[in-house]
Amino acid sequence: MHETASLTVGSSLLLWLLATTVAVLASHVGMGWARLARRKPGLRQNWRALLVAAVTLGTGLCAVFVLGQAAEVQAFAIGYSALGAGLLWLGACAGGFVVAWTLARNPRWWALLGSGVLLAALSTGIQAGWVGAAGFRPGPAWHTELFAAAALLLVIGLCVALWLGFSATVNESGRRQLWRVVASIVAGLTLAGAHQVLLQASGLAAQVGSVYAKEIPGTVLILLGGALLPMVLAMMGLDVHFRQQRQRHSSRGPGAAFAGERQRKRRYGSYS
Repeated sequence: MHETASLTVGSSLLLWLLATTVAVLASHVGMGWARLARRKPGLRQNWRALLVAAVTLGTGLCAVFVLGQAAEVQAFAIGYSALGAGLLWLGACAGGFVVAWTLARNPRWWALLGSGVLLAALSTGIQAGWVGAAGFRPGPAWHTELFAAAALLLVIGLCVALWLGFSATVNESGRRQLWRVVASIVAGLTLAGAHQVLLQASGLAAQVGSVYAKEIPGTVLILLGGALLPMVLAMMGLDVHFRQQRQRHSSRGPGAAFAGERQRKRRYGSYS
């Protein structure tokens, strides 16, 4: 009896840690690609970078829900509607594209604030949508106070994270890499923590079944989100780091200095 309880608690803790890890990695990679997109003005030039950022953020938001939901001890098998899950993933990626495009286009404080609010609204809607995609019975009974608390937590935490990751003050700092890592951790903890509050707001403890248990079994998504996705995100994080290093070195190289000198000559040549 005690051994079973210990295994249940251990697996729940592991799944919660996996959900938090995925949230941190997805935030780090998504924000990294959004920063790479800032170096090439115009949607035509940077749409690929924005698409990678969008898919990363959207997939991360969905995986956080699936893993966080699995961390809750339930007496019944959980599954998800195939149509609902597909639409939620596409919606999360589309919303992530708008957020990444806003971050890449405008670094001003009000744009960062708007991006944080938009990402918070997207996270709230997507996670609430996954509750519906699970087909719980007798059905969620939302507690307004907890729902509002989760939304407020997302707004505050994600606005702080985006400011740490994109503000001019941080970008001009000699420790900007450290602050960007802190931004990813803040965003990941915010997403994972708010998700737990949203689950409680949905009245999860009163649910006794899932009508989609055999459509897309939760165990399949857990394996994808908890085993495959963290490895992919880790490799993508390394790729983003090396890309940023190459761009930083190229912008400081002799060619960049020569180009800057020629630009200064053209700028001041008419006054000589």
